[in-house]
Amino acid sequence: MRRASVAGMKTPTLLLASLLVLPACGKKKDDGGTAAPPATGSAKAPGSAAMPAKPDLPPPPADAAKGQTRLVNLYLDADGKTQDVDVWAKRSFQYGPVKLTSGVGYGKVSEPFGIPTGMSTVVIKAGASVDDKAAEVGGLFGTKDGEKALGFFYFSDGAPSVAHLPEVGGDQALVPPPAGKGLVVLNAGQPRAFAEQLTATVGSESYYVGDGSKTCRHQRIEDKKAPSGQPYQAMILGGTQRPEFEVEPGKAKFTLHKWPGKQCETEPVFEFELDVAAGQGVWGFVHTPDKAKLEILSLPIAL
Repeated sequence: MRRASVAGMKTPTLLLASLLVLPACGKKKDDGGTAAPPATGSAKAPGSAAMPAKPDLPPPPADAAKGQTRLVNLYLDADGKTQDVDVWAKRSFQYGPVKLTSGVGYGKVSEPFGIPTGMSTVVIKAGASVDDKAAEVGGLFGTKDGEKALGFFYFSDGAPSVAHLPEVGGDQALVPPPAGKGLVVLNAGQPRAFAEQLTATVGSESYYVGDGSKTCRHQRIEDKKAPSGQPYQAMILGGTQRPEFEVEPGKAKFTLHKWPGKQCETEPVFEFELDVAAGQGVWGFVHTPDKAKLEILSLPIAL
């Protein structure tokens, strides 16, 4: 989503045993005449091979698409530019390419789409050809029947990146909340690319997560134990760490506090509310649209 070259090899020269006879009506180019035009049509020069045309294959049938995937776009590059994108399943030996979703802009999430089995699925700059390798900005994992996932398009380590966030099905799937509770999963992977700018304006690109009472919110991971038998510590929100919270139904308040620091005792640098129903889940994507301030993008978790 390379070509090898061989250096130092010389092409052997064939010595012709006889001279070619020029037609009487032609002239040599060095005599001032006009060289004969190159042949057209289907004729081929001796020893040459025609480039095979890309086969005109049918698109995959509807039942080839498996699972459900959505794409959320929070891509902001080093220059502060965004990028709208399309998602394509590329041609395979059996089927031609098919567009799965189009025109996903900054701060938007696509409608769910299935990924055809056996076809490479790529995220491409909006409007570009599926065959334009330079327009590809990332890829998506395939999903099986019953699986649901979120693709997260953002700027990371100086380049476009697409993270795979499983929701339903597989070992990494999210666990639904217990009866009478809602689930919140926070993600602050995008601000990491702008640590220097956000440190100057907000104070940090990673955060302790509080509840508005100068107390840090209890995270799901704190209820689990490591192989050593010791309980896990709460996660810091930022980068690839995505803390999960079980909350009461209704509006849940979240406060973000500068890390490192005195955890949630310090004044929050950002706060927001997420509305969660019992038995349901919400993604909360903390992001910066301008490398100077923070915003929250919320969307339902496909449970």
